[in-house]
Amino acid sequence: MIYRSCLNKVEIVVKDERESGLRKILNFGHTIGHAIEVTNDFMVKHGTAVATGMIIESIISWKLGLIDRETVEEIGKTIKNLVLSHIRRTPLIYPEKIIRAVRYDKKVRGGKPEYVLLREIGKVIEDITIPVEDQIILESINHFLEGWI
Repeated sequence: MIYRSCLNKVEIVVKDERESGLRKILNFGHTIGHAIEVTNDFMVKHGTAVATGMIIESIISWKLGLIDRETVEEIGKTIKNLVLSHIRRTPLIYPEKIIRAVRYDKKVRGGKPEYVLLREIGKVIEDITIPVEDQIILESINHFLEGWI
């Protein structure tokens, strides 16, 4: 699986060396993930933070009606089984702090953080990244906290 993931990443980077479009799909989970790293004083590993961000960004996709709940559950269970169940340090999740931290992410456009959102497993929405209202982010983080930790 790791080998295949690396091949996929190389293929995408070769097609979009300057991150002008397609390559942005590799940022799935990173907007929330980077905020988790910041709000945990970088004491959480990048992979753990991004894996957590992938679940939360899947929930955001569901809250926006882009994917169904079963897809979120499949993504969440897979990430939990492959990554989160093996970590030593669980990230602390502070929803309001994450909202503030994402405003300083490198993917902020026009004052709004952008998120890579899904239309199905392995497929992102056509615009690749779109801004999302803070209330949806808060609801998604709280849903994660209620159901995944």
